[in-house]
Amino acid sequence: MTVNQRVAGSSPASPLIERNSVVSYVEDLGTTATFKQASLLELTDDLIIFPNPAYEEISIQSKDLMISYVIYSIDGKVVSSSEVDSVKQVKANVSALPQGYYLLSVQTNQGLITKPFVKN
Repeated sequence: MTVNQRVAGSSPASPLIERNSVVSYVEDLGTTATFKQASLLELTDDLIIFPNPAYEEISIQSKDLMISYVIYSIDGKVVSSSEVDSVKQVKANVSALPQGYYLLSVQTNQGLITKPFVKN
């Protein structure tokens, strides 16, 4: 079986193919199956951090315009921060951070969103 095949008994909206932040999936509606495509942001949360775990840099994508971001160590210390120009996608260099768990807080025009990520 390939990665792109659906596993029997999986959830009704199981991802099949992931390409350039677009997901193709099959949605089961009783006896009818519908093929759909959507961006990851349409299917998930308001904020996506990838890759996670990260090595050199993380990409941060938001549905809303980002104003700034702050990266906190697990003990709450600010390890990095940046102002951004009202964009929906930005990259952050995390290569200097030691391995561990971090929290990314992003201030958008709609409020504050905080998500964890791992640095390897």
